[in-house]
Amino acid sequence: MNNKCWIGIDPGKSGCLAVLEYDNSITFFDWPKTGNIAHYMDCLEDFFLETKLRPAMCVLERVHAMPKQGVSSMFSFGENFGMWEMWLIMKRWPHMLVPPQTWMKGFLSKGDGATTKQRTVAAAQKLYPEAELVGPKGGFKDGRADAALMAWYARGQAMPINEKDHKERRKLVSESRPRRRS
Repeated sequence: MNNKCWIGIDPGKSGCLAVLEYDNSITFFDWPKTGNIAHYMDCLEDFFLETKLRPAMCVLERVHAMPKQGVSSMFSFGENFGMWEMWLIMKRWPHMLVPPQTWMKGFLSKGDGATTKQRTVAAAQKLYPEAELVGPKGGFKDGRADAALMAWYARGQAMPINEKDHKERRKLVSESRPRRRS
């Protein structure tokens, strides 16, 4: 049994932590809506103790303030980011702070939707067809999609590409590129 895994973390309000295992199975930990962070962190600790998984690389999305975002929402976002960064440091797990423009390269195609959310969900659905990325009312679980893609990105940063992974990436990238008209 291989106990390597890769983690992607979307620190946003509807964020998520995704754990990608060696066999390509993925587990999601959605950010709690109630703010019970201690219980959330206990669940994460229990998961890693029970599964004996050890992250080879973690990617935390490096984000910054955007125009027209409220002060209190940006403060809350900054708190989430800082909490995740401190957690990774305390765990002594290898990690990278990666801006969205970097980890999204090669994944997104304009043909997959009008918005970035639609495109990230479509790209994640290609990689993880069994993943629940759309809620019961049809809304996107874009925190899950982003975290899943960051976990895939982390995997590529942490291990040499074997032939199977290389073929999967080439296929994903070629499928995500817009087609040229003849």
